[in-house]
Amino acid sequence: IVFTGNIDLYIADFRYIFAPTGNANNKELILQGEYFYREEDGSYNSSKYSNGNSSGFYAQAVYKFTPQWRTGLRYGKLFTTQSSSIANYDPKSYSAMIDWSNGEFSRVRLQYNHEELAKNHHDNQITLQYIMSFGAHSAHKY
Repeated sequence: IVFTGNIDLYIADFRYIFAPTGNANNKELILQGEYFYREEDGSYNSSKYSNGNSSGFYAQAVYKFTPQWRTGLRYGKLFTTQSSSIANYDPKSYSAMIDWSNGEFSRVRLQYNHEELAKNHHDNQITLQYIMSFGAHSAHKY
């Protein structure tokens, strides 16, 4: 599939951090979200296509309840035009996670995702991740 035309993409995001104890290293609540809007006008394989507008968003909250433990929830939704949606359905997803940080450079995360991609078509995922960072950075010289 080849698209010829114009695509404009607009994005707005926000992030709010609240540290109830005044020290984000001990406890914090992060509220975060993003909204996008896409306008598409052109053709696919020489067939005229216009008004391919779509939009979507996600919103999430992550709460650090001890210096090493965090939990979070996330919701996302995509709004499509009738001509581009699958069976006139707007996909959505839900996620829940909990993670533990052993130190500055490693984290273990357990996450559950539920996606509703089309009517009566659901996908469930459970992910266990080990995230590790290493190498030079501004806090340490190696």
